[in-house]
Amino acid sequence: MVAAPKSGRFLRSLVKTLRQSFPHVQILNDAGDLEFDQRTTTIVTASFRAISAEDLEQAVSRIGKDAPEGLLIGSGAIDRWLLEGESIVLHDDFVPVDNFLAPLYLESR
Repeated sequence: MVAAPKSGRFLRSLVKTLRQSFPHVQILNDAGDLEFDQRTTTIVTASFRAISAEDLEQAVSRIGKDAPEGLLIGSGAIDRWLLEGESIVLHDDFVPVDNFLAPLYLESR
């Protein structure tokens, strides 16, 4: 997904929602942190087993790449980031994705 991590309400809400069902929710992006507000491609994983940096390196090696294109962000950094901004738990009957992503779209115009 494309997001601006510092102000990204949808990204925060997605992570908060996934944490309701999965013990390991991890984020990867080019910077390896969430303290910036420029648009970037962000990958969110949700699983029953944590993904380590070694797991990531082995996976990209299997497809013939030298190194991962994103950096894993630590769970402590994710915890702090979730507390810094507004987020909601998304439900089948309430997923305001358009409202959350509108500022990012308008900024790009």
